[in-house]
Amino acid sequence: KAALLALRALVPEWPIGREAYRLARREELPEADALVLLPAAIAGAPDARSVDSLLMLYAATLHRTTACEDAARVHGAVLRRTDDPSLRRIATGGLGECALQLGLDALAAGQGDRAEHWLREAARADSASGVGRRALVALGDLHTAQGDLVGAAMAYQTVINLSEPDDSLRRAAAERLARLGAADVPGAPAGSTVP
Repeated sequence: KAALLALRALVPEWPIGREAYRLARREELPEADALVLLPAAIAGAPDARSVDSLLMLYAATLHRTTACEDAARVHGAVLRRTDDPSLRRIATGGLGECALQLGLDALAAGQGDRAEHWLREAARADSASGVGRRALVALGDLHTAQGDLVGAAMAYQTVINLSEPDDSLRRAAAERLARLGAADVPGAPAGSTVP
């Protein structure tokens, strides 16, 4: 392992794919080493299934090191590449978690467009999961702050429709929707409110 890392550092263009693949298959790599060697291992993988497995390992490593945007892209690549239900389930969950975190971070930073992009991505990954429904509640909050009461109501109602009756996210969405019920909808006839 030390020799491969040294070779990668000294001569980055040197092809180490096969050796990196053998190493990645034999032992669990520390995160710092994995970030360096896994891309080469992916390039040296002998078949599509091995590539997909290594991509998942790489995405998980990126996620643990808080490189969520890169991890989300790798999870998305796995979803585009594979039909394996197990890998798709893991990639969907990873993409949703990373997208939710990116959306919430952007929301906290006041970056509305970026927040909306990532929250929609999290909801699209699996809107029925806790992660997807949390993203929809946050998306409703974003729309409320932007004055888009119809968009907010749609997001909250989706959470209500997808949740069990005693679910805390359902209660939060219902409370927010009830508050919107008293607000006038822009462009609607006088006296009309969000349902």
